[in-house]
Order: sequence, then structure tokens, then C-alpha cells
Amino acid sequence: MGAAAEPGARLLAQLNVAASLYDFDDPRMADFLKAVALVNGAADRSPGFVWRLPDPSGRMNSGPDPRTIVNLSVWETLGDLRAYLERTVHRVVRARRAAWFAPPQAPHAVMWWIAPDHRPSLEEGLARLARLREEGAGPDAFDFAYALRR
Repeated sequence: MGAAAEPGARLLAQLNVAASLYDFDDPRMADFLKAVALVNGAADRSPGFVWRLPDPSGRMNSGPDPRTIVNLSVWETLGDLRAYLERTVHRVVRARRAAWFAPPQAPHAVMWWIAPDHRPSLEEGLARLARLREEGAGPDAFDFAYALRR
């Protein structure tokens, strides 16, 4: 089954990570922090959005270090995720990422198919990202380029 096949009775999990240039209490991060609620709200209202890893602060989840943030979410289809990324406020905020985040030195986003009742953990998402970085894209850990070729 190809990665982009959006198989029946499966959902698409995605994880992305970013390393901020500044501490989150630095004034240079203020615009980003304000945008997080808008971006999350757009996801919540987007067709095909299923779930996001809960975050007690309501803003973002911390990654492996204090300047790393992660987003882990589940979508009904690849098309739903793509529409959210390209047709909502997410696109506007993402266009400004260089002001807040270091350029990635390795793949920073990964996708994989999950069972409908499964909600992936942060550890699972980071393991999928590590697999993508180590082995390249495949059916169990892929990026958009791989998915769109399928």
C-alpha cells in the first residue's frame, strides 16, 4: 500500500519539530506565540482534523530541549493535512518561520498511517522521525515528497 493511498480505516499521523532561535520568553518570539492559538484554531476547524497531542500550556509541546517545539496531530487524509497547511493562517505563519526558528539540518517532519483508534505518543513520533532521518522515506515513515510520488 502506497503512502499517499489514504487507505480505508486508517488515519494519518504527522509530527514536526522546530528549534527556536530564542528562548520562548524573548520578545522576538512574541508574534510566534500569539500565532500559535490562531494556527491551532485553524487546525481544529479544518476538515479532516482528528486530534492534536494535548499540551497543558495550550500553546505548544516541548521537544527534546527547551527551545524545541513539536506538533503531533492526526488527520483523516493526506489531502486534509495538505489543505490545512496551504490554505489557512498556517501558511502565513510558516512563511515567517525564519524569524523564529533555525533552518532544519535534517528532516523535521514525518508522517505515517495509524489505526483509527490509536493516538500516537511523542516518543512514537520522535522514533518515526529518527527512522526517516536514518533510513529515508518509506511506507512506515515518510514526508510529503514520498507521499506525493505514491
